[in-house]
Amino acid sequence: MLGERHLHDGYDVVYISAEYVREVVEALRPIDQAWLRRRYDAIDEVDYRHARDDADFAYTWGNFVDIQAFYTRAAAAARAVIFTTT
Repeated sequence: MLGERHLHDGYDVVYISAEYVREVVEALRPIDQAWLRRRYDAIDEVDYRHARDDADFAYTWGNFVDIQAFYTRAAAAARAVIFTTT
């Protein structure tokens, strides 16, 4: 499950309470670039729809760092988060 409460049945619109946002921050905190690279390198190339190379990993790492910072700011401000997926 991608969060605490799904707000739409046709696609994911997910609500994460401020309390749970703090838990997300704690879960993301120990993830470093080396750990993520090992997990990235373990992706089955057949199932992955993108080039699995250094440039794609750099893109993935950059987005992870941005998400980590976003959740850290939300937690510091005691804010909930709503996100969507397609």
